[in-house]
Amino acid sequence: MSSRAFGWAWGLSLPPAQKMVLLALADVASPDKDQFACPISYIEKVACMDAAEIDDAIAALVAKDLVSHSHGLYRLGLPPLPPRESRPVAAGCVYIMVSGGKTKVGVSTDLNQRLYNIKATLPDVRLIHSFPMLITEARKYEGRCLAHFAHDALHGEWLSTPPDDVIEYLQRVTGKAGTPA
Repeated sequence: MSSRAFGWAWGLSLPPAQKMVLLALADVASPDKDQFACPISYIEKVACMDAAEIDDAIAALVAKDLVSHSHGLYRLGLPPLPPRESRPVAAGCVYIMVSGGKTKVGVSTDLNQRLYNIKATLPDVRLIHSFPMLITEARKYEGRCLAHFAHDALHGEWLSTPPDDVIEYLQRVTGKAGTPA
């Protein structure tokens, strides 16, 4: 999923059917590729629409230059990114949370909002430690951490690794003590 594409799609004012189809496409868009495939069956499932409604919505999105479609591939009409040197660098962090004996390693630019969102589905989740840094660095260290503990991977960013082991590892590789919750 491309968070940029998803945020762009959410921000557009569109009729509901077009919005749902555009969000479904943004959900499968790759941030690294210009074009991508998206089966109609996936859109039917996530948008709760039939193929005819989807075709109508895609035609309307194409007419608005929000989507192009050719040979089974889609391209979103995202506005171009500003040059890299003019983009602000966001502060972020690597965080460690626990729930039900599992450890979650993740990144965020808004840790309070992230915790709030996770608590909506996992009320017992607790933040136990964070490592403030630029979000670009945070993503790098999150990836290194998840790769290091891949043998304990459960699903997504959840590990069976004890949180103290994760904290110790991140302290060692980042050279930072981090912030206990």
